[in-house]
Amino acid sequence: MSRAAWVWFKNGLGEPGCWKAGFKAVEEPYQGFFRMEHTDYRTETLPAWRVAFVKPADMMASPFVPAEPMWRHFSK
Repeated sequence: MSRAAWVWFKNGLGEPGCWKAGFKAVEEPYQGFFRMEHTDYRTETLPAWRVAFVKPADMMASPFVPAEPMWRHFSK
């Protein structure tokens, strides 16, 4: 079962981070991660802190980023 979601992108090169819409989230067997699907991006497994299930009030406001964050799950 998938749910509509927004994903946080940190961007770079002087570009501010932002939330992007249009993703579908599917829970992964790894605790705290979701598999994110979008027609314009490759499927990735992302940590829960990068995923929102309610549209953020400020699309440019960063979520709480943990110290030494994992930006995506690297499968073996």
